[in-house]
Amino acid sequence: MTKESRRAGMTLGVQNGLRVEHLPEVARGVEALGFTELWSEEAGGGDAVTGLAAAAMTTRSVTLGTGIVPVFGRAPAVVAMEAASLQLLSGGRFRLGLGASTPTIATSWRGEVYERPLARLMEYVDVVRRLLAGEKVTHHGQVHLDGYRLQLPTPLPPVPPLYLAALGERALTLAGQHADGAILGNMTPRGVAQAVEVLRNAAADSNRAPAAVDVIGRVTLLVDEDLDRARARVRRIAGFYLSTDVYRRSLTRQGFGDEVGRFAASWDAGERSRAVEQLSDEVLGAFAVFGDEQTVRSGIARFREAGLEAPILYPIVSVEGAPATDGEGDGAARLLAVASRLREA
Repeated sequence: MTKESRRAGMTLGVQNGLRVEHLPEVARGVEALGFTELWSEEAGGGDAVTGLAAAAMTTRSVTLGTGIVPVFGRAPAVVAMEAASLQLLSGGRFRLGLGASTPTIATSWRGEVYERPLARLMEYVDVVRRLLAGEKVTHHGQVHLDGYRLQLPTPLPPVPPLYLAALGERALTLAGQHADGAILGNMTPRGVAQAVEVLRNAAADSNRAPAAVDVIGRVTLLVDEDLDRARARVRRIAGFYLSTDVYRRSLTRQGFGDEVGRFAASWDAGERSRAVEQLSDEVLGAFAVFGDEQTVRSGIARFREAGLEAPILYPIVSVEGAPATDGEGDGAARLLAVASRLREA
């Protein structure tokens, strides 16, 4: 595959100094640069669906995916309606990405009890697939439906492929057994290689072709020649994620148990500055590729070599210390400028 034809994705979201009304401009610009896919995000800012709906109307060929819709905080009937609408709006270019998310998002922000997340995720997969296939569904488990059928043209042309966000071995195994694709994140290249092996083995054990599961992953990046400044920024990102057990377990599985233990001891004792200062550049590399442009290019290449079929780039372009309303159009311009330099990475 040539550099010109190989897949490359970009994140479409508002967690990074953009505003919702700028997303159509970003989508058009990213497609014009030759990116093959756009994947949304959803945490505490913009939702995973609205920007993609705008992108569906302002682009022609780029693939559109939710990366991800958390299965806590939304009924599966709503997710199925959103997925069907996006598939119809985009003319069949949509990919539905689902994930269990984290206790912070599910409970602290959305008010749902974070119990048996993988069981809930797999119920979602079953129910949403049946709804998108046009079935009338009754299901009583962690999620509930009584005789619901989508009031939209079904089956869709075609039913959207379903991707699962996966960090741990159980989630990776489920993705390998049941999903069309897996979405990785916050892993080092070594962690990606380990995850790909689990996915391929799970697919083979389920009598699927080892390459049946499309493997994509979000790669946060920060192009900054001031390495100390970049490192300080990435430390704050790492601290946010490593404050939760989900990502502590993930980094431990990737071989950083000692570092995670030291971080947790300091962080949980309230010594947060000390906690993040102890993190090595290798651990920080799970949360962002940072440095000058050549360093970032090399970092993206390592993720490709580890098994990502499409790195989904997430350039950090927000200006620290600036009010959210300052330079409203600058975030989009900065993102597109970085995207133009890194399309062939």
